[in-house]
Amino acid sequence: MQNADVAHASEKLMQLKTDYHVEVIPDWGTDADGRWQPGSWSKDEIDRLYQSVGLLAAIMKGPKQFVENLGGVTVKKDDIGLHGGDAQAHLVRLNSKTSFSAWTVIHEFAHAWDANFDWKLSLALEKYTGGFTRPWLSWLKKLIGLSD
Repeated sequence: MQNADVAHASEKLMQLKTDYHVEVIPDWGTDADGRWQPGSWSKDEIDRLYQSVGLLAAIMKGPKQFVENLGGVTVKKDDIGLHGGDAQAHLVRLNSKTSFSAWTVIHEFAHAWDANFDWKLSLALEKYTGGFTRPWLSWLKKLIGLSD
């Protein structure tokens, strides 16, 4: 995040928090010596996150239903290896080493939604498709560096 983009980013973060109960953990700002630290977020990523959350909320029939479905979500960027993102109930992490797409945002928020309802969405999809998912297996695969 460039210093010149902070006002724009702050406005988007406030809108995310107010409208959708999505709190983004910024990693930019001044350090103890007053030097600017840009962090790993870009203005384009903040805009992409805002637009993607808005799209998912619209699909859910609005911000109220989005908040009811997800119950509040914290978003932060972390070094999560080769994964684009990772989610659990109330937490979405996006890779700090690469940028992310709108698809990744919606995909990870869908995981957070599913986790918020004890993985019932995944279980219903398994039943419908004959697929196989297990949260503990996903966790184990992530632990050893494999994609789930």
